[in-house]
Amino acid sequence: TWGVERKKAGKFWIYEQIIGIQYYGIYEINRERLEVYALENGKYQKLNPNEQGNYSIPPLGVSLGLWKGNYQNQDQTWLRWWDSQGNLLLTGNERADAAENTIRQAIPKLLAMGLNLEQIAESLNLTLEKVTKISNHQ
Repeated sequence: TWGVERKKAGKFWIYEQIIGIQYYGIYEINRERLEVYALENGKYQKLNPNEQGNYSIPPLGVSLGLWKGNYQNQDQTWLRWWDSQGNLLLTGNERADAAENTIRQAIPKLLAMGLNLEQIAESLNLTLEKVTKISNHQ
């Protein structure tokens, strides 16, 4: 542990005294442990987690914390961001998957309301081919 503490102290000094980064986080992946520090009066002060166990970064309106789940086909603990209301911020792939699921749910409802495939494609800003493919796989 001496090497870890020495390395930590060295990085602290560089970020504190040379770079002056406002927030500094250390994630120990093997121990699934996160520490976040804020620069106050020229020194890093360790932050306490909020009620969710995350660390608030007020200037950005987000918090940083640990999330257990599957990402990039790996089940493990990941660093993730939450918004100021405590909602997990989705990655680009998660947003795309959510949008695709919303479209898959909307098409049958729009068909049931009497819209045809062309009208659905236009209203959802999709190609007719995509709407046809999705509706055929329902």
